[in-house]
Amino acid sequence: MISPAFAASLLLSTGQPSTPPDDPLAPIEEPHEAQSPPPTAPAAPVVAVPRDWPGVFAAIRGGQWSAASAGIAALPASPLTALARAQLYTAKGSPPVTAQQVLALLAEAPELPQADQLQRLALARGATATTPLPRRAALVPIGSAPRRGRASPITGEPEVDRLRKAMEPLVKVDDAASAERLLLASLPLISAEARAELGQRVAWIYYVRGQDADARRVAEMARGPYTPPPPQPVAVLPPVMDSLAVGPVPTPVAPPPAPPSLSVTRAPSGPWAQQAEWVSGLASWRLNDCNTASRAFREVGERSAEPSLAAAGYYWAARAEMACRRPADVQPLLRVAARNTETFYGLLARRTLGQETRISPLPVAAASSIARLPNIARAEELVRIGERDLAGELLRHQARIGAPADQTALVAVAARLELSATQHFLGHFGQPGARVPAAARYPAPSWAPREGWRIDPALALAHTLQESSFRAEAVSQAGAVGLMQVLPSTRDLIVRARGLAPGDLKNPGVNMGFGQAWIEWMRTHQATGGQLPKVIASYNAGPLPVGRWQVNDRGDPLLWIESMPFWETRFYVPAVMRNLWIYQGFEGQPTITLNELAQHRWPSFPARR
Repeated sequence: MISPAFAASLLLSTGQPSTPPDDPLAPIEEPHEAQSPPPTAPAAPVVAVPRDWPGVFAAIRGGQWSAASAGIAALPASPLTALARAQLYTAKGSPPVTAQQVLALLAEAPELPQADQLQRLALARGATATTPLPRRAALVPIGSAPRRGRASPITGEPEVDRLRKAMEPLVKVDDAASAERLLLASLPLISAEARAELGQRVAWIYYVRGQDADARRVAEMARGPYTPPPPQPVAVLPPVMDSLAVGPVPTPVAPPPAPPSLSVTRAPSGPWAQQAEWVSGLASWRLNDCNTASRAFREVGERSAEPSLAAAGYYWAARAEMACRRPADVQPLLRVAARNTETFYGLLARRTLGQETRISPLPVAAASSIARLPNIARAEELVRIGERDLAGELLRHQARIGAPADQTALVAVAARLELSATQHFLGHFGQPGARVPAAARYPAPSWAPREGWRIDPALALAHTLQESSFRAEAVSQAGAVGLMQVLPSTRDLIVRARGLAPGDLKNPGVNMGFGQAWIEWMRTHQATGGQLPKVIASYNAGPLPVGRWQVNDRGDPLLWIESMPFWETRFYVPAVMRNLWIYQGFEGQPTITLNELAQHRWPSFPARR
C-alpha cells in the first residue's frame, strides 16, 4: 500500500492536480497534455449598420439582409424608405416576411415598381385581399427619329434561300456578272419581291465597281415586271410506222411549260423595289441622264414608306431637275422633302428653301407638373445619392402607371436629372396616346471628357446618340464599350500614342475622352483630309476602308456619301450629321456644315466653340 506522503510527493512530481487529502484511496491520474478550455458558443456576428441610403442599397445588392434591415430602421424617414423595403422584401434569397408586413408596405406605396411582385407575395403568405394597384399599361412605340436601314430579306421561299446562299461568295468579291447569271437562271422560280431584293444586290455591285450602265440595267430589271423568254420551239419528228398498227403512230410531244404565275411576273412592291429604284437613280445621275434619274428619284420619294429615304428621293429629284434645266420643278420637290424635318435631306431642303431648321428645345419646365408624384421624388433622391439606374427604373415604371399626358413631363424630369438613356427611351416608348416633342429624342447632358472638350461637344453627342443611345453600359457584339462605343484596342492605341490614362470605358468621362481623341485622330488621318463626312465615316468603318474607297463622286460630297460600299456607314454618316445640326440648333450655334452641304461643298470639321 502506498503511503499518503509518497502519493503526494508522486503527484507533485508529475505536475498533475493532486487528489483531495481526504481521499487517500483515489487512483493516481495518468499524465496527459494540457487541454484547451472547453469550447464556447460562437459570438454573434457584428452587423455593420449602414449609415446612409447608398449603404442600404449596397447591402441589399450584396445579400447582407440583417445590415440592410437595420439600416432601414435606423435611418430617418425618407422617400427612399418604402423603396428600400420593397427591394429587400423581393430580393432573391432575402428572409421571409409576413403578410402583414407586405400589406403595410403596399398600402403605403402601391406605386412602386415592385408592387405586382409584393401583391403576389402577400397572397402567397395568406392574405385574402390587398391594396388596389395602379393600372400598369404596356409601352408602345410613340415615335422615333427617322433613320435609313436595310430592308429585311424575303422569307418563305426555299429557292430564294438557295439562290442567296449561292450568290453570297460572289457578292463578297464583287463578282457582279456571275451573280447576275445565277439570278437570271432563277427568275421564273422566285417572287417579284425576291427579284427586287436579289436584283438590287447585283445592281449595287455593278454600281460600286463603277459599271453604271450595268447597274441601271439590272436595277430596272429588278424593279419592273418580268417577261419570261418565249418557249423554245419543239422539234416534231415524223410519225413512227408500227407494223402492227393501222397507219402511223404519232410521236408524243411534251406539253409546253406552264407560264410563270402573276406573283413572279408582276412588278414588285415594297422596300426592295424602292432600293432598286434608288440604285437606278444614282447610276443614271453618274451617267449624266438627268431625265431617268429624276424619274427614278421621284418614284423613290412617292413610294417609300421610310421618311429618310422618301426625303432623299425628293431632294435628289430636285437636283436632277436642276441638272435638266427645269428650275420651275425644283422648289415643289424641295418643299415635299422639307416636310421631313427630322431627316438629313429634309434639313438640307429646308436650308435650301430658307426655312427654319432648328428643332425647339425640350420644355424643361414641364417637369413641374408631376413634381409631387412619389416616384418622381424618389428618382430625384436616388440621383442625388448616385443610384442612377434605380432612378431610371422608377421613371420608366411611372410611364406605365401614370397618365399618357404626363409623358413629356417625364421626359423633362429625365433630362433635368441627366438620365439620358431613360430620356431617350421615354422619347420613343409610352402608353398609347402619349405624345412627345422631337427634342425628347435628343438627350443633351452636360457630361464632358476628363481632359475637357477639344472638339465641338455637339459632334460628340451626335456620335453618342447614334452609337449607344446614351447607354453607358452598352457593349456591342464586336466588344465596343460605352457611350461612344470605344473598342478596348482603340483605347490601348490612344493610351500608347497620346499618354491618356486607361480608365473604365463604362465611365462617361473616360469614354467620351477616348471618343474625342479618336475623332481627332480621324480628323488628321490622310484618308479623311479633315473633311467631316469622311471623319464620321472613319469613326464608324475605320480609316483604312475609307482610304481604299475609290468613289466616282465628281467632287460631290452627297454623291460620295451615297456611294460608300458599306451600307452601315452609308446610313451612319447622314444620321450623325443630322444629329449634329439638331444639337447645334439647341445651343443656338450656326450650322456651318449644313450651309456648306446645301451649297454642294465639302463640309469642314466643326471648330470648338
